Amino acid sequence: MSLDTTAKTMTVKSRVAYQEAISELKHFKAGDRVWIVWSGIHDSSDAVRQVRRSEAGRKIDENLVLPAELVSTEAPNQYLTIRIKVPESAMTAIKTVKPGEWVTVTSRHQPSTEEEAVVSVRPYGATTTTE
Repeated sequence: MSLDTTAKTMTVKSRVAYQEAISELKHFKAGDRVWIVWSGIHDSSDAVRQVRRSEAGRKIDENLVLPAELVSTEAPNQYLTIRIKVPESAMTAIKTVKPGEWVTVTSRHQPSTEEEAVVSVRPYGATTTTE
């Protein structure tokens, strides 16, 4: 995890859960705007199920989808690195997180804009959220 306080973005690495998603990654390059579709039930996930090309002007109409910028992929190791927008209120909570440490990201179901997607970020295992 790394943080850019000026741009209000966070770069994180996530596990890719499905072989189909690994195969899809060859259609993307660093800097592409993507929608990360998470593998999960209801409101929890810990891995990527699918990567889709972001569609300008199209509203996200399903749950467990997060708009992001693709930074890099490690297909053989089943990981990808993405950059996401984070709210100002989350900056304080995650400034102390060191590269390689885990974080918990809470995002809205069907966000209207990329800036509204992430609600909070906190160090993994922390018991409170910053909103």
